[in-house]
Amino acid sequence: MRYFFHIQNGNGCTRDEEGQEFADLDAARQSALTGIRSVLGEELMRGVVDLSGRLDICDGTDRVLLSVPFGEAVQVQQARAER
Repeated sequence: MRYFFHIQNGNGCTRDEEGQEFADLDAARQSALTGIRSVLGEELMRGVVDLSGRLDICDGTDRVLLSVPFGEAVQVQQARAER
């Protein structure tokens, strides 16, 4: 099935006009997580990471099948204070 990844973040909406073929929604979700990590990596290089965005996985009729919040793509760890 062809899935379309539309990114919603502080820059607005970036629409995927071509889509990609995946065996199922779970495979599309795994690819979405990789895509989100790429976006966040670019943000990190600029010094600001915005986890408030999401990636909507849509079908060919633009129906949202799954929304993946940016925060689900990473695990944020902070240094623990030394005792």
